[in-house]
Amino acid sequence: MAKLHKLELYVLDVNDDFNNSQDVLNYIEHQTSRYLNFKSSSQKSVDIKWEDDIDLNFSDCSIESYEAYFIKQEEIAKEQGIRNFITKITSNYKSPSDEEVQEFAQSIVSRLTAEEVENWVKCGLLNIVEEKIK
Repeated sequence: MAKLHKLELYVLDVNDDFNNSQDVLNYIEHQTSRYLNFKSSSQKSVDIKWEDDIDLNFSDCSIESYEAYFIKQEEIAKEQGIRNFITKITSNYKSPSDEEVQEFAQSIVSRLTAEEVENWVKCGLLNIVEEKIK
């Protein structure tokens, strides 16, 4: 009889030997191909600035700690996307009136969730938009 196991696995590559998660999967598959056949449905990688006292360096590190690094990467990507979006839309405007800029800025701010407002404050985006509202 055979068994099918589903695992969600975090692999910490402390020596940065693998370029991405596919390289890790290829290595595992090569090492275990005689005994295991597996497929991956989700692959993500994130660069981490390594320090000896980083939480990931301890055996009692929680799953939430591992996941926090991926969440942080997604937040950074989202904030960069917002910055790019603001740059794009402001560069496409041909000298809008102060009233048009104010109306547009208010429409952006009014659609933000509390968490998004907090993130915008942290990275200074809210100040930029609020300057346009005034």
